[in-house]
Amino acid sequence: MRKSSSQTIRALHNLFWARYAGRPRHAAGESMIPSILLVEDDPYIARLLEIYLGRDFRVQRTGTFRAAVAALSSDTFDCAVLDVMLPDRPGWELITLLKQEHPATCILVMTGRADAETRQKALAMGAQQVINKPLAPADVKRAIQSLL
Repeated sequence: MRKSSSQTIRALHNLFWARYAGRPRHAAGESMIPSILLVEDDPYIARLLEIYLGRDFRVQRTGTFRAAVAALSSDTFDCAVLDVMLPDRPGWELITLLKQEHPATCILVMTGRADAETRQKALAMGAQQVINKPLAPADVKRAIQSLL
């Protein structure tokens, strides 16, 4: 019998908390653990990346442009990992905002569009790296580590 998506997410959630529940949480500015702003509207990709990256980074996950702006107003991040196709506004605008108001934050763009034009646009706007979907969490982690 095949598991539903919600069962898979629940299993990943339980595995994560069983393994990392005792790990100390650090407030912003109190830790040397790099902080990541993850902006992804697909809940399955976002949760998978949050769990995987959470092993080595402090991850704050958002799914919309508006939520990302709110997170940026209340915290600082070492790296932003973002999708350019968000439900409320284009992720391109978030790249512009990051470059203007948070220039020290590295930008990693995830996109389902594998064409050269999308890649060039992201790099020209200030992203340091572009990863095409479908992606492997280990590839995202390596890309983040190379930027930090």
